[in-house]
Amino acid sequence: MKFLQTAVSAFFVISSLLLVKAPATLLDAGLDAATAGRLRLVTAEGTLWSGQGRLEIRDAASAAVFSSPVVWSLQKSQLLLARVSVNFSIADQVQPSTATIKLAALEFSHLEFALPAAALAQVMAQLVPATKGYGVGGMLSVRADALTFSRAATVGSMVLEWQNASSILAPLSPLGSYALRLDGSPAPAQFSVALQTLQGPLQLDGGGRIGANQQVAMSVTARLPPAEYIEMAPLLQLIAVESSDGSFLLQL
Repeated sequence: MKFLQTAVSAFFVISSLLLVKAPATLLDAGLDAATAGRLRLVTAEGTLWSGQGRLEIRDAASAAVFSSPVVWSLQKSQLLLARVSVNFSIADQVQPSTATIKLAALEFSHLEFALPAAALAQVMAQLVPATKGYGVGGMLSVRADALTFSRAATVGSMVLEWQNASSILAPLSPLGSYALRLDGSPAPAQFSVALQTLQGPLQLDGGGRIGANQQVAMSVTARLPPAEYIEMAPLLQLIAVESSDGSFLLQL
């Protein structure tokens, strides 16, 4: 067993040392191929070990809808422990994020970034065609102090905020600002989910779970002030069940 651990550690060290000479432009080529050109790392400089560039999200016409500087560097000290650990910063992060790949786990610490909802929608439209046409707006942010994915469990939590959310399908804009909290569970790749409204006329509250294979089971209640009810009720009645008190229940 000790021999196997030593061999694995040696493999990690040798493989990682090869990254010292590999140009950072390989990252752009990989992102380009994997996302059909929607995600790019332009003006990449340095190596896969340590470098910088600009992360871009592009629309179907290859025009950038999001662009932000990004810097990364691998932690050499982790290689002897058979781990690949990289520090990275997107835009003006106060504290760099860290991603660590172990033999049976993926860890994130101080994860924090923000981008326009419309930019993320461009990537989602490529990966999940059913999400096309929603015309979303606002800003999305992600925060996770410590989050670990392993074969045994998901440990930690993550908060996603959608500020000034909007959609071309909704007559009301903005709809509001919302926070979605995901907490890990004893089972792998599963989360408990809690949704709350931070501000805005469309009040959304609910919870549920994200299970294996990204199966979502959520119950969300929507409420509106009387003035906005007239505008939004026809849309909500198409996707949710209206209660006698004027609220709407949406089951996902």
